[in-house]
Amino acid sequence: MKRESLLAVLACTIAASATLALAAGPAKPTHGPAWKRHTIDDSSRGADGTRILDVNGDGLPDIATGWEEGGVVRVYLHPGHDKVRGKWQAVTVGKVPSIEDAVFADLDGDGRADVISAAEGGAKRISIHWAPKDRAAYTDAAKWTTTALPASLGQQWMFCVPVQLDGKHGLDFIAGSKGRGASIGWFQAPSNPRDAKAWKYHKLRDAGWIMSIIAADMNADGRADILFSDRKGTNRGVHWLANPGPGDVQAKPWTVHTVGATDRECLFLDHADLDGDGRRDIVVTAKPKDLIFFRAKDTRSETWESSIIALPAGAGRSKAVAVGDIDLDSRADLVFSCESAKPPLSGVMWLSPTGPATAGKWTAHDVSGPAGVKFDLVVLKDLDNDGDLDILTCEERQNLGVFWYENRTGVTFQGYRFTYPDWWDDVEVRIPDTVENDAAFENYIVKQYGSDVGNESNWASVLKSYVRYWQEQKDCKEFPVYIGHCYAAGGKHRDALEVFASLHDLAHTQEGHQDWYHCYLAYEAAKECMKLNDKPNARKWALKASKFTGHKDKAIDYYARNAPELLKADR
Repeated sequence: MKRESLLAVLACTIAASATLALAAGPAKPTHGPAWKRHTIDDSSRGADGTRILDVNGDGLPDIATGWEEGGVVRVYLHPGHDKVRGKWQAVTVGKVPSIEDAVFADLDGDGRADVISAAEGGAKRISIHWAPKDRAAYTDAAKWTTTALPASLGQQWMFCVPVQLDGKHGLDFIAGSKGRGASIGWFQAPSNPRDAKAWKYHKLRDAGWIMSIIAADMNADGRADILFSDRKGTNRGVHWLANPGPGDVQAKPWTVHTVGATDRECLFLDHADLDGDGRRDIVVTAKPKDLIFFRAKDTRSETWESSIIALPAGAGRSKAVAVGDIDLDSRADLVFSCESAKPPLSGVMWLSPTGPATAGKWTAHDVSGPAGVKFDLVVLKDLDNDGDLDILTCEERQNLGVFWYENRTGVTFQGYRFTYPDWWDDVEVRIPDTVENDAAFENYIVKQYGSDVGNESNWASVLKSYVRYWQEQKDCKEFPVYIGHCYAAGGKHRDALEVFASLHDLAHTQEGHQDWYHCYLAYEAAKECMKLNDKPNARKWALKASKFTGHKDKAIDYYARNAPELLKADR
């Protein structure tokens, strides 16, 4: 409860009275229930990858996806955090068969994100789907136009990455293909990007089956190099190409640096610091059921140390991997997707390290459950603005479509991590759009629920309303004492005690109010202990509060003096 509110109540009251494992072994067995899946779109066939970018400037991630069997390229606009769990607005921006990849890029520099699509099969082309010039027409499918690049015809393209390489004109992009005549290289943007015939393709290396491409400065020279995985053929493995810099030399083959896995069938990879040493490592999926961890030993990506992380028995076959802190413990975790994940196998899981990442000990946690068979790229992004990373992906065998799994780790307010309780999804709340500030929110809560903390019948709705409101505040400075009071109002005294005790440990962070929160939260913790018939701990908390007796702040002095009264038998 806010100090100002308590002072008003108080006035009335007073008046009335290290070591790397070369073979890490299987991850430990999975535990935990599957995460809740929210469908964005399942109306076409064969969703094949998701790529994100904020295309309309609202600060929220939008999605580009190609539907391989459906032959359509779609853009999905994030509907806002209050509607994110429903279907998203979809725009079909083009129709091309056998789509393998779709990615946003403003290629003509008009401020509107276009879409590049890569197609295999009979299509064998790269197409640019041009966004309408009029911002208001972005969601009008009829206003989008599609152009195939003549320089791309004849190869089975698998993946594209927009990046500025030559320092002139608009964005260029890197692309890789598979099969006969496959290669990896880059398309150079002409002075007029809408002139399809003027785009030039510069082949950099023969390939077997390019799966993953990342533009990254691998050797710390300030230029974007190309990190990639090649699944098949004599050049398979994980490699990177050193960008020689602008000029004629950039159109010739670049120097190849091999990271490893030349004897494995590698699929998707991620480039991130897994072990916390400040250097970006590489993690790649490998058939049939492995992750390969390449640990960077220097800042120029010249030396790597590898280890195997075997997938757990309950998973399908390796497909994609992403690195991120899933459980908010400040350590990098691994999220992976699978194909051939027929029930009862799971197609999406995450691994948490037991000790340092280099120790090779991992615990597996289920995400998808048995639903779905063939998944694709996994993208880690906080889609619902609750402070933790959700998982965006797609599935094409059971046609689950494009969807995201909601991470329920919780949200952090002023250092306190609130973990979503089991009842969270069963309680529906909606804060009116007219609530635009703290005062309006407080008035709404009291009017809607009868008090600022609710009662035994509606306390959960009040608590969820507070959390949702705080989540929407980009600069929320609320110390979340109300969470404890809502639990107490609902008779959930053990939960309330946990909140008050945890916040008491954080009271020192509340500059200018440390004494107030140390005293008041100890008082509330003592009160909850008495509700639980735990008099020994109630005494300890009351003693903590009473130490502030005689404080110059009358509110603090009041609670300090009254803390021992909580220990009376009739309480």
